Amino acid sequence: MFQIKGGFPREFAFCFLDTLQTKYKLYCCPIMENDSKLINLFLVGILSTALLFTSCKVPPPPIIGLEEGMQLKDCPNSPNCVSTFASDKQHGIEALRFKGEAVQAWAKLEALIPTIKSTEIVKNTGEYMHVTFTTNLMKFVDDVEFVLNAEEQRIEFRSASRVGYSDLGANRRRMEQIRKLWEE
Repeated sequence: MFQIKGGFPREFAFCFLDTLQTKYKLYCCPIMENDSKLINLFLVGILSTALLFTSCKVPPPPIIGLEEGMQLKDCPNSPNCVSTFASDKQHGIEALRFKGEAVQAWAKLEALIPTIKSTEIVKNTGEYMHVTFTTNLMKFVDDVEFVLNAEEQRIEFRSASRVGYSDLGANRRRMEQIRKLWEE
């Protein structure tokens, strides 16, 4: 078993490296069995502080908004986006369908969105809606856009994460949750 200067076994010592000195020094202090909870609390505090600083609001990406013909922009190659305009399996998803008046369908969507936790309607023109969804724990922001296609009686949408590469299917699950609420 490795011994640290002072006679403490390695697994019973809490050590840190002082990098503020011109020569690095390793400081160690003994840990008693009941001190492990204190160290766990300390480590959770450091992690929480790091998460707080890394979860600041990120501005919306420039790929938000409509293109010609009331079509939403394409998903990036990353798997953290779904869109009713995408034809590939990774990004493609079915639109919300409605019968009757388009105005009533849009009003239904306007009433449905605020019932979902951590949402904010950023823009609503009556034919286009930009909504943000914020995750509870990490405060990641996802952008969801809806566009009304009155002729085909569909509400098209695009849901994408602002940061990262993979969202572990969060955007698809959210849009399927919205579909389930829509169909009720």
